[in-house]
Parts: sequence; C-alpha cells; structure tokens
Amino acid sequence: MTRAARTVVLLGAVVASCAIPDLDLTGKACPCAAGYVCDETTNVCVSSLSPRADGGPGDAAPAADAARPDVAAPRVVVTNLRAAWATPNQVRWEWDATGEAAAFDSYVLEVASTEADLEKGAPRNVFTRTQRPELSAFDARGSGGGGGARVWSVADTLEPGTRYVARVKALDVTGGVSLSNIATTSTAAAPRAALKVVFDGQPRTARPADEYVLKTGASTEAHYELTVACGAGVTSCDKRGALVNLGLDLAAPDPFDAAAFARAFVAFEVDGGAATAAAGSSVMLELGATCAGPECRYTYVGWTQDPSKKTLIQVPLRELENAGGKLTYGRVVAAGALLDGFELAGRWRDGTRLNLYTARVRW
Repeated sequence: MTRAARTVVLLGAVVASCAIPDLDLTGKACPCAAGYVCDETTNVCVSSLSPRADGGPGDAAPAADAARPDVAAPRVVVTNLRAAWATPNQVRWEWDATGEAAAFDSYVLEVASTEADLEKGAPRNVFTRTQRPELSAFDARGSGGGGGARVWSVADTLEPGTRYVARVKALDVTGGVSLSNIATTSTAAAPRAALKVVFDGQPRTARPADEYVLKTGASTEAHYELTVACGAGVTSCDKRGALVNLGLDLAAPDPFDAAAFARAFVAFEVDGGAATAAAGSSVMLELGATCAGPECRYTYVGWTQDPSKKTLIQVPLRELENAGGKLTYGRVVAAGALLDGFELAGRWRDGTRLNLYTARVRW
C-alpha cells in the first residue's frame, strides 16, 4: 500500500471514530435543527406540532395516511381544547367537535404533567367513557346543532397548585382518530383551613328530605343513602336527595370576603352508581334563612361519577347559577352568608343508589 493510500485509510478511521450520533432535540429551546420544528407556544423543539385551536397548523381535519391505506381519515374532529376552570383537585376541560355524529365512537381525555409525556403516549391520567359517561356521546351536553358540539368533562385526582397539560382524542367507528390541540392550565392552590361542613358522617343539624336515609354502623362508613326506585317497567326517573335546615353561617368564625368567595368551592363524595350513566346530575345550594324559592337556589348541572370507586366532585361556587345568573359574592352577602340547603339530583337508573359520604364548602 502506498503512503498516500495509507493516509486516506487513516483519515477515514479518524472521521469514523469521531462521528457524532443523532441528537434528540425534543424539549430543547428553539431554534431547532433540521428534522424538528419550533413550538412557538412553549419555545421548545418538537418532532411535529400538535393540532392547534388558534387557526394554526393542524386545525383542519387530518387526511387519511397515504402510506397506511387501512387507516381512515377521522369523521369526527376535535379542536379548541381549553380549561374552563380549576379547583385544587380537578379541571374542567372543554372542546369543540364537528363531523358525522352517526360515525362517532367515543372521546378519550388524556392529562399529563408535560407535553412530552403526551407526545410519547405516557399521560398521567386517562379518562374514557368507562369513567365518564359524557365521553360516550358526540354531544352528551346537548349543545350542538349544525353538525357541531361543545363538549366538556372533568379530570380529577389532580394535585393542588400544579401545572397540567391535556389532549382529547375523538375515535370513530371506522377506526379514524382525531387529536385536539394540547392545552395547559394549573390547578388551584390547596384550600386554607377554612371549611364549612354540611355532612361528614355526623347528622349535625341537617334534616334529610325526600328519600335520604342516614346509614351508620360498625360495618359501614356513615353516609346518606338514596335508593332509586322508579316503579314497574320504568328504567329511569328523576330523583333528589336533600339536606335542609343546615343553618350554616359561611361568615363565622372564619372571614368570608370577596377573595375567599373567589377561591371557594363545594366538595362532595359519592358512590353507588346513580350518576354513572347520566351526564346531567346536579348539585344545588340554597342560601338564606327564610327564602325557599328558586331565587335562593343556585345549581351546577353536569357532574358525573366513576362507577368503580368513590368519587370526589368539586365545583367553584361562582359556577353555580339560577335564572338570575351566576352566584356572586354580593348575592351571598345579600342572603346573610347563610347556607341552609344542599341537594343532589338527576335522572337516575332504576335500582341504583346515591350514597353521600361528605359535603363541605371550602376556600
């Protein structure tokens, strides 16, 4: 071998030994190398942009994959995922859906700590129609018209004061899948010591109304129980379980000012399966010592429960409303800051039960 040939071989070996492996730039700060794009909402590099709700890339319905003729274009498309409100342990997520309702199969709500976890298929929590009945219908909330719907569901078992990201999948009967944009929010801070107990296993001054029965004993956790009995041949019926004559002063001894009202939420724990198939169950608070009409009652409609476990539901007080509008701090003050009634209601299946274990107002 000539000296020149030996030199070429040695240089080739040096170059080979110094080759730089491909770098994974996912999550690195922009600008990005070839093969990556900059996600302008987070200023980090990603392999591809998720669909966006602001009219950006991915907002249109995805087309069928030409390289995978077995994968159909989605016939239901989800866009504009956003967080409507948050409590310390829950977030209400809302999104828009368009397409063929007849081809709809279900939604899947995925919640994670980071965008990267969603992209690599490692969400922290996954909610399907098994845990949330509203995810089994194209427009369970009845908000649609003209081929579209505004859909919402609640992610629970979250940590207070923590940032979360979410994404929704729409599945259709042809195997098509549509992905929403990735939305971000943070849960509210943990509540302070102030709380008002409606029920925590002790009957206190509350009087059960309608068909509520207090169940206690060594073999059971104390709870109010309502058995849904609709009558022969009736599969579901309207029922309610109420605790009345509470006389609960929200303003004493803890201060309850406008800032406290902004943080305040009602929280209750249920099981028994009554609200596992209905998307329209409600919680109602009655304010004032003497008023017993609809103007004193503020309601939130749409909570659902997981059929496999006891479910904690949290709803901000500012989200309760009546015909006069949403509950405000001024309306609480006008009612003497007195909570006198607590009610759960819905159209529930015959033979199911509503068991109430705790009910509190916290801030």
